[in-house]
Amino acid sequence: MIKRPERLDAIPLLPLTVAFVAGIATSQWTGNAWGWCVTGIVAVALAIRGHALWASWVAMYVLGSVGATLSRVDDGDARCLRGAPVITGYISDVAENDYTQVITVDVTEPYVASGNAKVKLSVGDFDTYVAEGYEVCVRCSLDEKGGYRDFPYETDYREREERNGVVARGYITSDSIVWMKESQTLRGRMARWRGECRDFILRSEASGSLKAFLAAVLLGESSYLIATDRTAFAEAGLSHILALSGLHVAIIAMLITWALWPMQRAGAGRWIPIPVIAVLWAYAVLTGMSPSVTRSVTMASVYLTGRMIERQASPYNSLCLAALVILVLDPMDLYQAGFQLSFAAVLSILLLAKELNPVNERKRTAYNAMSYVTVTVSAVLGTFALSALYFHTIPLNFLPANIVNALLFPIILGTSVTALLLNAIGLEGAWAFAVPDWLYSMLRNIVEVVQGAGPSAVKGVYLSAWTLVPVGMAIAALKLWLSRRERLWGLVTMTMILAGVVIQMAMAWPVKEPRVYVARDGSRTDVVVDACDGKLIAVTTRPQEPLAVQYDLECRLRDFMGQYGIDSLAVADRRGGEYSGFRYDGRVMRFRDFTLGVVADDRPLEEALDYALICRGARGNIADMIAGGADTVLLSADLRASVAERLMRECGESGIPVKNLREEGWNRRL
Repeated sequence: MIKRPERLDAIPLLPLTVAFVAGIATSQWTGNAWGWCVTGIVAVALAIRGHALWASWVAMYVLGSVGATLSRVDDGDARCLRGAPVITGYISDVAENDYTQVITVDVTEPYVASGNAKVKLSVGDFDTYVAEGYEVCVRCSLDEKGGYRDFPYETDYREREERNGVVARGYITSDSIVWMKESQTLRGRMARWRGECRDFILRSEASGSLKAFLAAVLLGESSYLIATDRTAFAEAGLSHILALSGLHVAIIAMLITWALWPMQRAGAGRWIPIPVIAVLWAYAVLTGMSPSVTRSVTMASVYLTGRMIERQASPYNSLCLAALVILVLDPMDLYQAGFQLSFAAVLSILLLAKELNPVNERKRTAYNAMSYVTVTVSAVLGTFALSALYFHTIPLNFLPANIVNALLFPIILGTSVTALLLNAIGLEGAWAFAVPDWLYSMLRNIVEVVQGAGPSAVKGVYLSAWTLVPVGMAIAALKLWLSRRERLWGLVTMTMILAGVVIQMAMAWPVKEPRVYVARDGSRTDVVVDACDGKLIAVTTRPQEPLAVQYDLECRLRDFMGQYGIDSLAVADRRGGEYSGFRYDGRVMRFRDFTLGVVADDRPLEEALDYALICRGARGNIADMIAGGADTVLLSADLRASVAERLMRECGESGIPVKNLREEGWNRRL
């Protein structure tokens, strides 16, 4: 049995990992030559004076900062890329919504110094074939990435996409594709092989719901699950089994070990970890090297290597090593929700699962049975704050569903893989999937029972990121309280919980009031009116696409609407009409205290306005656009930079107050 370290000095990789993470987190301020020189000199000075340990920590900090800085695309490269008429790259992701396909292209030409530039392209139809594992050359006109924050509680997708290397967006049709060919890189081959494995699962004799479930839990292809299944698993606290994680890796490792029993019989059992580790890393590459899978495979590799060489392995060190492996490959993974949730769950299990177990460890059967409960509770304690921060939901009925899942899921996965292997060698037939189909139906029925047993989750929870600090300190104090049984640590735990409540209350958004917002986007402009009557009305510069505009805005404003109890969002009729809080004639919005005109074509506004919003499609100079005059001109974010600069200059020469919405949002109280 592996002994768990209780002292920090038994985890030598912990300070190195913390220093590396700190370098990534602060790279936006220290990621420059001066910062690296100063910290490098400090590291050398410490080494010369014999403080090798401190010097290594400072060096890891510098490496983290350098890695994060080099992985970002600077503004100059981004502008060069957006000006290119043709781009070439690797299709790294394909997503679909109700209206379009969206592909993410890792750009190879034109050359970008960081090598990490990506663009997102909306494909104009579903008939155009695009897939991961292919290289593509397209003609397109790229705009700045969208993702502005214009509403309370709106996720900052712009910042998230920047961290992922996305520098621009565009729209293409089948005619825009110059050529597309299979990528011959390992990444491309694995992506195509993953697609072939997915198609093999979907062609099998399993039931439709089981096939979609297997595609999700074996390959990470969760898009094939129907919405009701995803919702049911999420509300039962089982959404983690739909994302590849340590549980999946552990089951796969167990299945491989069982398959290698002839080695055990032949007296070569000591060397079984070698093929197991090789297959696990091949699986990690096949599934796209997601942070959760990479973390699990790294920890499993360290553990299995320790068993093979008969050395004890520290799970804490294994976790730190996994973090370093992932962040060295891509420092920006630090900001991914999947990375944070995966590591928070495992760390919380290591800290609390044993301490929460009330059964004496000597009573192995009862202790292991209770571990199903304590591991689940520990994982939820470690991740509930992050779940609330990212998804605004805290599950309530997680315990019964997870206990049943811990018993059924390994059997479902094991029998399903066996059935798929039988299919692969030619023994096809629905009989092979009879057991996994029955077990999955049982799991699905239990999920529905749990889902309908009462409130399954607390929804609409909006935590401040600062609340994570006292939550993390409370979990650490709880560990010390449970292990040392000292009242002091119990008091610290309660104090940190209270501090989290106070911080959350202090960070709460002020009382809602009627307002009009300009929702900025790289391709269009929407004016959203909230009259505090439970619904939103949007006036858009693309009135010919009301359903697409409504869908986009509902996705973008989901948290805003949920927090303030807004039931619906509708797009105003392009011909105008009377709405709550304003009248609209197709071009001018008339509120009680002001008027707002929208210019998105070559027709001038003849009447005097309080605000004139100039959008893409407007033609001519500023005097022609607002023939009737305006107290203030608002330049939309969807205007090209050169056009916005020209109009700014014309407004300055005419003495008209102007505001460029590329730089700052605009809203006004009604």
